[in-house]
Amino acid sequence: MSIMIDKKIFVLILSYHVNHALASGFISDSTLDGIFYYSDISKLKKDLPDGNGYKLSMNHITSAISLNFQSGYYHDFIGMDLSYYQTQKILSRGKNTLDEIGISDSNTVWDEQWQGDRSGSSLYQAAMKLKYSNYWLNAGYIIPSGQTLIASNWNIVQGAYRGIELGFNKNVFSHDKFKISYFIADRYKAPWYAHFYSFRQVDKYTPVSFIDSIGGSYEHDKWLFEGAYGRSRGYISQYLWKTTYSQYAENDRIFKLSYQLYMATDNVNNKSDNNLYDGVAWLQGMALFYLNYPFEYRIEATQVKAAGNQGYFTTRLTPVYASSAGRMDFDWDSISDFNANGEKAVFFGVKYALDAQKLSGWSVGASYAFGWDVRPGSDPVYDQTKRIHESAVAVYLNYDLAKSGFFSGGKVKVRYVYYANHSGMTGYSNGFNNTPQAQKNIKLTVTLPFSIIF
Repeated sequence: MSIMIDKKIFVLILSYHVNHALASGFISDSTLDGIFYYSDISKLKKDLPDGNGYKLSMNHITSAISLNFQSGYYHDFIGMDLSYYQTQKILSRGKNTLDEIGISDSNTVWDEQWQGDRSGSSLYQAAMKLKYSNYWLNAGYIIPSGQTLIASNWNIVQGAYRGIELGFNKNVFSHDKFKISYFIADRYKAPWYAHFYSFRQVDKYTPVSFIDSIGGSYEHDKWLFEGAYGRSRGYISQYLWKTTYSQYAENDRIFKLSYQLYMATDNVNNKSDNNLYDGVAWLQGMALFYLNYPFEYRIEATQVKAAGNQGYFTTRLTPVYASSAGRMDFDWDSISDFNANGEKAVFFGVKYALDAQKLSGWSVGASYAFGWDVRPGSDPVYDQTKRIHESAVAVYLNYDLAKSGFFSGGKVKVRYVYYANHSGMTGYSNGFNNTPQAQKNIKLTVTLPFSIIF
């Protein structure tokens, strides 16, 4: 008898809390988003130093799905986000290669042996979120969302940090917008690794206890001003400044012009590999974007000063690739980062929508990137007088699904990129530590987002 009463009481209590959660918005405002993804990547590298032909170095076919649950806020105050990633390898050819879609055979970046990747899954985001008035906070396994210079690596999902991010947003002077946020973390996981891992210096052994950053933005009329500072404790300091002017005209015409400055220093004064830069390193540039339908244009130019052992500039607060990530708004998708010491580079891109040709949803595009005066790292074993140049040509065909229906916003894209470093050298050699080998890449991707509303 008492057991039956206890069960009834439990059901009543559970029913009360479920109804309360529904009424408060925690469940009724929740969404479940996801992405179905298919990727076929082929990479042919120049056969150096033996000849001038190209050999297949990798061919990966991978499918994946991501699920992202975002709750509403209970009493407009507390909620949670959960995200899951599952990948299936269909084909994997090419020894010691990763396509950054599958899960690496090494559990963390510090264990990486370049033995390939596999099918697998990951619960990559599990965060509590709070909001009150103009304030907000995220804690747990989180993805950066504020104005700091800490970012994430991407495949179809973003890398996540174990940390806390908090911020403040406010409209001022009736229509101006002010935002500020702070981020701190002690672990990170790129999407293609199974486990979270700590931060380390470039020697892969010296620990870094945490990374943190503060950043803000102010939007006034057609102007947006952004600034940020970040550090890896006891190691690297980073700075960001960006000014953007935007003009929105009739007939959906858009004009944007920005100036961007990224700066970095390290706190290592000895001659070890951890000493990245000689003094202050920086990358600066300007970007122009113009949309006049059906044409879209991009013109960008950058200049780099990054003298020192590393020989190139990076916005990561821990320099090893995929050990963390930093914000960089120059994104040319041209194989190389075009960020070597002394390098000057230009980028030209154009896109044409084929709607006028009765091919609704279809578009074609092309780009060209060229960098010159590329210099090696400062180690005297390398020829300090040598200079090289690099270039990349890309073309693509794109199909956008209709913006209605279950897979609204879906996309099919085929992209071909030809890259050359014009030096006859193998990639990342002779002090050119971030200059790839000449190669041809062909990539087919199918992205199908979906959303379920509770």
